[in-house]
Amino acid sequence: MRITKLEFQKKDPSRVSVYVDEKFAVGLDSNDLISLGLYNGQEITPEYLSKIIFQGETGKLYNAALNYISFRPRSEHEIRQLLYRKTHRPVRSKTGTISKKNIDKLESEKTIDNVISRLHEKKFLDDEAFAKWFLDQRTTFKPKGKIALKFELAGKGIDRKIVDSVLSEVSKTSEKDMAEEVLRKKMARSTKLSDDPREVKKKLTQFLVSRGFSWDLASEAVGRALK
Repeated sequence: MRITKLEFQKKDPSRVSVYVDEKFAVGLDSNDLISLGLYNGQEITPEYLSKIIFQGETGKLYNAALNYISFRPRSEHEIRQLLYRKTHRPVRSKTGTISKKNIDKLESEKTIDNVISRLHEKKFLDDEAFAKWFLDQRTTFKPKGKIALKFELAGKGIDRKIVDSVLSEVSKTSEKDMAEEVLRKKMARSTKLSDDPREVKKKLTQFLVSRGFSWDLASEAVGRALK
């Protein structure tokens, strides 16, 4: 078994196509090519080819993760979901039929874990930092109550201890301010409110509750606003 050609890819010059016995074997990042010490005419074993292919898959997924992070910070859970989709994407055969990519489950998990470890090493992944960023974005651009924030952070796969720690920094006063800000915007958009004060208070309170504020806090905020 011998490497018969190394060719820079036209669509991505930073990657190199590796051919073994005249057949395409894998695409590698140029840095991985150097670290593996590959060259034309090199004799390799099937085991070493497997290592090269693993390195190629890892590099491709690592670049995909970096691209995903470039748009905004991501949680580890979000990155894992992306990598899972990448390794289990539908594949269209020559006959036109679509099937799931045939991937060994353990090999796929090993590759994903490897990418996640590299991202942590490079400080590109930090769930606590992500949670703080997410909270800042929400309080600045789309205020919500602690209940909603806790639910959203959990949906991002953030550990409960981190969620509790980050939300503990949101004081009752700042949450009240957020509730009043949400309420002001809501009332400014409302063209007509009911003539029944009790009905108005009920609907506005329910609205704040739907945005993740507790019933007591919502009721207090509405009471102050209606005065």
